[in-house]
Amino acid sequence: MRYFKHYPQTNIPQSTQTNHPTILTGNLHLRPHQPPPCTLAGASATFSRTDPDLTSKVVSAILTSNFTLAGIIDPISTASSYAHTLSILSSLSSISPNLSPSPSNPIWISGSHPPPPETEGKTPEGVKAGMFYAVSDIAVPVWQEYVGEALERVVLRCLPEPLVVGKGLEFVREGLRTLSVGVSGKKVVIDL
Repeated sequence: MRYFKHYPQTNIPQSTQTNHPTILTGNLHLRPHQPPPCTLAGASATFSRTDPDLTSKVVSAILTSNFTLAGIIDPISTASSYAHTLSILSSLSSISPNLSPSPSNPIWISGSHPPPPETEGKTPEGVKAGMFYAVSDIAVPVWQEYVGEALERVVLRCLPEPLVVGKGLEFVREGLRTLSVGVSGKKVVIDL
């Protein structure tokens, strides 16, 4: 099982196609009457990151899935998002020892940045943390040989739909303003 955070939709079809159920958290409270984009991409469960019962709901979803936790992807990688991640790992360890990470059975936390300094020394034994942005001998062929074809076959979907704020460089300021106000489940685009 994989638990992704904050709508990384491009990873969802890859994980569901390989029988990895995907659980997501995100800013669902911003669009309470719309299906979350992650559901459209194939997520098996979604939860609002502002839900006070987030940890127990995610842990319950993991336990009832009967799948092994493969890792946690945290694209935000802040102290507050890591706090959720560590809380989920701690709860899983106390409820189900066979889900406890260990050196022989590590659980990975993958983020867009190194783990926040505030979390140093708080990561359970057997949990490995790293970054997922990479250009390597593995990443380049994935993009060259898989992504284009997968998009054509609709195995991968370009989600979320773009929010086009305008055409031309004169709309850069408007795009930045839109981002600063807050965007959830959208990608801000300026056509050039």
